[in-house]
Amino acid sequence: MGKTFRRLVVVGLVALAWIWLQSHPIHLDPEELWTKVREALSPFTERLPVHAPIAPEPSVGNGGVVSSESHPPADGSGGPSGESEVRLSGATSLRLGLSADEASALLGSPTWRGASPQGEDWWVYEKGGRLYAVLAFRDGVLVDAFSTSPNWTLGKYRAGQKFPDDTVPQTIEVRLDAGAKAQFSQERLKEGIVLLPGGGRGELVRVYVDRFRENLVVAVRLSDVRHVLRARAFPVEFSYVGSLPPWLDEEVPPEAEEQSARTGERLMHRLINDFRADLGLRTLTWDAAVARVALGHSQDMATHHFFAHVSPTTGLDVAGRMKAAGIPFRVVGENLATGFADVLEAHVGLLNSEGHRKNLLGADFTRDGVGIVNPYVTVVFYRPL
Repeated sequence: MGKTFRRLVVVGLVALAWIWLQSHPIHLDPEELWTKVREALSPFTERLPVHAPIAPEPSVGNGGVVSSESHPPADGSGGPSGESEVRLSGATSLRLGLSADEASALLGSPTWRGASPQGEDWWVYEKGGRLYAVLAFRDGVLVDAFSTSPNWTLGKYRAGQKFPDDTVPQTIEVRLDAGAKAQFSQERLKEGIVLLPGGGRGELVRVYVDRFRENLVVAVRLSDVRHVLRARAFPVEFSYVGSLPPWLDEEVPPEAEEQSARTGERLMHRLINDFRADLGLRTLTWDAAVARVALGHSQDMATHHFFAHVSPTTGLDVAGRMKAAGIPFRVVGENLATGFADVLEAHVGLLNSEGHRKNLLGADFTRDGVGIVNPYVTVVFYRPL
């Protein structure tokens, strides 16, 4: 009885479909149909726009630069190799994809929390008054791990050691799910930012070096490729099937963008002081009034779409802005940056530029203030009268 009923249902549906087609004829050109199928199935390649990192009038020093080559060395040849986990001191290891609870079980609670420019949750760890690590979580999952600690090892890369490779790949291809892939160009070496393939699917390694100290590694970073693509910090060709993935252009809510800016200001101040301490200089004291001057200039640049030390809207440089704010000074300096993925990379870019490095290591400066209106970063250094 059951089989007979099912057969009657199928016959009825076929009859209804035949009747509908009689009144709604469909004319299909087989060649046209096959063309559309091929278009739907073939990957589409798009060169994503990149926020080129810039800083006004940088003077490039004579430090050695890691060179790039067109073809990466074969596996086992001793060339750059990626890893899928960060090894901490002892037997502890940290890998992408961990939940916030799992990461907390390994590292403990963060010193403080903030937000990244891409809208992720940043967990900031400090030890001994210095930056130790920054972890980024998206939807409660670890997508990025950055550390300046010599106790963190990423493959053969570790802060405090010389970069071990003479050459690095010129292009890095990373495959994602659903037939998508990203091919990045190695174009950030002069800024001390080396991009390498990770050991896991959809992972990238970034190694940050100080070119003025013979390519000394200052930080290591393991990232999910989606995290890097959202930042638009590297030239990339992105191939995908169908439509562009929605996660690529997710907008950051205004409240998260505001939190990200305040997080970046605090982190930049910490990075500057750690850098100065590493080179035997006294650290700088945060100055809230000067931070407001810096923030005002970043807001001016964002509102009026310019990038320069002298504002075309007011005609003032940093000295003029300090005087207008009623802040007396003996000496004052200013660093600007934009187009970097975040302040973690902006700091590396600035310390690898001779002119900006002089401000970072200025022995006459005793105070600083940072003001960020994404993507503009302004740092003001000064010594009061």
